[in-house]
Amino acid sequence: MTFSTLTNSFTVVANEHGSSANLTFGGTDTAILTALGLNHPVLDRLIDNPDTTAGAPPKILNPAYNDNSIPGFRIGTNLEVEINGQRVETASNSVSVDGTTFTFAAHATPGEFRAEVGSNPGAAFDAIKSFVDSYNSLVRDITLGMLTERPSKGHHFLTEWDIEELKMTETQQSQWNTMASKGMLYNNRTVSSIMANMRNAMNSIVGGFGLHSIMGNDGTHALRPSQNWREMGQLELNEQALREALERDPEKITQLFTGENGIMANLQGELNRALNTMGPESTHGTLVRRAGMPTGASSTRNALQERIKSINDSINIMQARHDRQQERFWKMFTNMERQFASLNSQSDQINGFFMGMFG
Repeated sequence: MTFSTLTNSFTVVANEHGSSANLTFGGTDTAILTALGLNHPVLDRLIDNPDTTAGAPPKILNPAYNDNSIPGFRIGTNLEVEINGQRVETASNSVSVDGTTFTFAAHATPGEFRAEVGSNPGAAFDAIKSFVDSYNSLVRDITLGMLTERPSKGHHFLTEWDIEELKMTETQQSQWNTMASKGMLYNNRTVSSIMANMRNAMNSIVGGFGLHSIMGNDGTHALRPSQNWREMGQLELNEQALREALERDPEKITQLFTGENGIMANLQGELNRALNTMGPESTHGTLVRRAGMPTGASSTRNALQERIKSINDSINIMQARHDRQQERFWKMFTNMERQFASLNSQSDQINGFFMGMFG
């Protein structure tokens, strides 16, 4: 229901469309129904339940009884359209035929129309180009970046003793730790294996169609891994050839990327094998089992944390052993000092005795 200040009137419209739509009015205040004109005697024949007494069932404005002769009330109509000689009637303002949807305006003018259906590769092109940019960026950051960055010699992570002994400022600590962080993933076998598997996913074949099959009209490759081994599998994109290929083979390219055994499905599988955090720990991804996630149970239950705990336990055992040895040596040295003091005292007595005899 809406109110117009221009016409100073309410408009009530059914939620459904078409000739079978109903309007249902309920409540016990018949004055409101009267004010809205819903208790008019002439209107009773449009209403399944004309009873206006308190507690009566809701009024249902039934268009089946309407002949459009009552001012202010108009029955809805179905959309009727003939497509390629076939008559179609629907309560909606849209009709779908063989995967194509035709939508008509509320006041469409009756008459003949001609519709030409063609592909629009723009959205697919943008999606593929964005994917290529993201994938190449990932390869540059990890394969050509973190995995090849050598550790900085002479820089270890600072301990509390280092900070206190060297009297380093926060800026100096930050700069030092930045250098110490370099090369942490240098030639890391786990990450290298994940990136290699992702490169293999780019070689997915769906129905005999792969990246090497995407070509422009002149046979130019539109999208394929770089032929330069130094690029480590980055994708080369020929935008014009890709647009032409999308015009010619949109379904094959779509299936290659989004199909059940397509590139995206295989990439998702590799990412799950690396980063999955769902289910029991035995099914977690290799990186999650190795280093964990920033939050959740895996942040403290992973191989690196277990290694750190093992080292800390070893340190505690060695510290306890050191403390026991230190305590034993202190007792030994204290006893030796007492023995030396006793010997010195006896030596003084003997010296005094001989000096008395021969002095």
